[in-house]
Amino acid sequence: MDTALAQSLHGLWGKMPVFDAALSLIASFFPYIIVTAFAVMFWNVSGGQGGSVFARRTRRLHAALGVAIAIIVAFGVVIPAIRLGYATERPFAAFGWKPLITMSPNAPSFPSGHATLLFLIAAAMWQRDRRKAGWLFAGAALVSFARVYAGVHFPSDIIFGALLGVVSMIAARKALPPLHG
Repeated sequence: MDTALAQSLHGLWGKMPVFDAALSLIASFFPYIIVTAFAVMFWNVSGGQGGSVFARRTRRLHAALGVAIAIIVAFGVVIPAIRLGYATERPFAAFGWKPLITMSPNAPSFPSGHATLLFLIAAAMWQRDRRKAGWLFAGAALVSFARVYAGVHFPSDIIFGALLGVVSMIAARKALPPLHG
C-alpha cells in the first residue's frame, strides 16, 4: 500500500504545476511556521488565568518541561533506536525519482521526524487549548501529506511518526509530577 500510494502521487507530478509548487512550499517551509505559532500560542496559554505571576510562570515552565522531555525521548532515544535497527530508503531514492524538495537520499525515511515533531506539539497544545490544537493538528496533517506528495516519505513513515509524537507527549506529561497550588 505504501508503494502504491507513493507511486500514485508521483504520477500526478507535473500535471498541476501550481499544486506541485504549493505542496513543495508547504513541505519545506510550513513546519517552521507551525513551530513558531506553537511556541507563541503555547507560552500564552500555558500559564493559564489566575494566581500570582510566579504561579503562572511555574505552570508555563512545567508545561515547557513536558514538551522538552517528549522531544528528547522521541528524537534522542526512540527515533535513533528505530533507525539503527530499521533503516529505510526514501521513496524518491527507492524509485529513482528527483524529489520535489531538496533532501538527502541517504537520510532514513522511517519514522518521519517532521510528523513526530508536529504531532507532538499539537498534542502538547491539546491539554491547553483544544481549538488551537485543532489548527496545529490540521497543519501537521497538511505538512505530512505534502511530504508524502513530494516523494520524501511513505505514508507509513508519517503514520508512525504522528503516533510517536502523540505518545511521546502523553508519556512525558504522565511522567512529570503534577503541580500543586
